[in-house]
Amino acid sequence: MTLDNIKTIRKELQSVVSMNEEHNAFLLQALINFPKENENKKDFFIEFMNTLTKALQKENIDDYNRCLFCNDDKEKEEKEWVVIRKLYVLSHQSCAEEELKTTKEKSNRLKMSLLGGIIGAFIGFIPAFLALIFADYFIGVLYALSPICAYLGYTLGKAPLKWYTTLCVAISSFLATIVATICFLAILANTNGESLIGYIRNPDNQCYTIVLQSILFDIIGIFISWGFITRTKNH
Repeated sequence: MTLDNIKTIRKELQSVVSMNEEHNAFLLQALINFPKENENKKDFFIEFMNTLTKALQKENIDDYNRCLFCNDDKEKEEKEWVVIRKLYVLSHQSCAEEELKTTKEKSNRLKMSLLGGIIGAFIGFIPAFLALIFADYFIGVLYALSPICAYLGYTLGKAPLKWYTTLCVAISSFLATIVATICFLAILANTNGESLIGYIRNPDNQCYTIVLQSILFDIIGIFISWGFITRTKNH
């Protein structure tokens, strides 16, 4: 970019912003001064970028002037500056709409996957819950079913398998364990004709020990299922 280019562009932008140039033997740069009252306004910035784009095109400076998404495959379609994911990008209108649609679909899939993971965790905990009720016994292997079912439920939502997938599975399994254990204690309290709070407060019932054992077996179950989850995720 030459000094003459900058002076011409400054004239094009004078109705929107003020612009000054600095130059010496080693450096040529343009300084753009945004009005303070408009520096955080999206509409103003988009107007500025569109005006700047047209000014650069008039000076045949267009190396930057490519659609972010299609790299100018749609040469006949006009481009403009738009806000996508809180960033200002140069894009065709159709490309921007397609990107927003894709982003929305990904968000919806993630919500469905999270819901599927929670439901799957509760379904997977049913065998361990039944063992607690009828056998009054913690079976560690059965606790592995909850995270496995949580993972399968997550995949049904078709969200991408990212680093946080395993974390979501573990949290879903932990949530199912806590809720199911509280339900188990509520059943015991009802059987003894007591309220849940009163039953938990009675040290003879060892409720805190039961909760800690459930959490411990849930952790063991997650480690047991870890190999299955990681092998499946990698495929």
